[in-house]
Amino acid sequence: MKHYVIIISLLIIVACVKEPDHHIRIRNLSSTPVTIIIDDTVKFDTIPIQQKSVYKPIQEGSHQIGGDYFGNFVVEGAGTHKWTLEVYDNNFELVED
Repeated sequence: MKHYVIIISLLIIVACVKEPDHHIRIRNLSSTPVTIIIDDTVKFDTIPIQQKSVYKPIQEGSHQIGGDYFGNFVVEGAGTHKWTLEVYDNNFELVED
């Protein structure tokens, strides 16, 4: 019986440990509207100049950018994080909000 209590307690603790919760949006600081695709699955359609998209969920880890820009970035951290991918005419930068 003692073993069952220990096992159940461990299962409850593991179930309560929350996975990191990450969200990303795009901020277009370039001189033209942009379309950004992350990992071929998270798509941000035509973001006008000087506008921000809505946040979309994203997994922790390394990601590839496609669409009008190409490159890589890494999302990591415990807890809840909101990120903005700031897009310029010749590059981009990932910043935490």
